[in-house]
Amino acid sequence: TVVEPILLIILGVIIGFVVLAILIPLTDVSSFIGE
Repeated sequence: TVVEPILLIILGVIIGFVVLAILIPLTDVSSFIGE
């Protein structure tokens, strides 16, 4: 059906934001931007 790929995309976006929210503070991206 058409619903399945849409759900996969939504889940992928949500997971992506969660991963970024966790990794950004841990890796201190601000230090990389400063360089």
